[in-house]
Amino acid sequence: MTGTRHGAVATGLRGPEFKGYYSHIAEIGTNWRSGPQRKPGSLAVGCWRQTGTLSTDDGLIKQDGAEGAYVVGTQQLWYRDAHPINDAGVTGFFQFGWNDGKTLPFNYYVGTGLTARGLVPHRPEDSFGGGMAWGWLNPNLYANDRELMFQTYYQAHVSGQTHLQTTVTYIPRPGQEPMLDAAWAVTQQIIMPF
Repeated sequence: MTGTRHGAVATGLRGPEFKGYYSHIAEIGTNWRSGPQRKPGSLAVGCWRQTGTLSTDDGLIKQDGAEGAYVVGTQQLWYRDAHPINDAGVTGFFQFGWNDGKTLPFNYYVGTGLTARGLVPHRPEDSFGGGMAWGWLNPNLYANDRELMFQTYYQAHVSGQTHLQTTVTYIPRPGQEPMLDAAWAVTQQIIMPF
């Protein structure tokens, strides 16, 4: 914009102005190698803050900002080869999260699982794994107080960087309503990084 007619501000005369909601994240972590095979592991701890007015979909519950914290970790548990030249083997992971949100679906969360890479014969770039997640639901939004989820996947290498992933999810007692039956979901994805 070059003029200042009708209240417009000429560009280049003022610095940037930030007016709106902000999301802040701070994280610190470490990594290591353990054992004779020097298996990699990592651990990160973080916290976050979202500013502004947050509300539920129906607008009945509002909150001025929210904050939370999390911990995530991974550890290579086993290598297929005695002298590994790649990451073929099994990795474990865990996650924990907390927030004070009155409008967010979960207030606490813990998850864990395993990922296997390069273990299928003649398919060195395929991976598969499984895990579980346990969430303590926000009592402002859900009738159930907790929700447990199991998930497993297989990611098949197609060509180049393209993969085809099938995921199966099972929720024994969905959190939306106490009377809902167990839920199954199957998803299919084509992953093409670019």
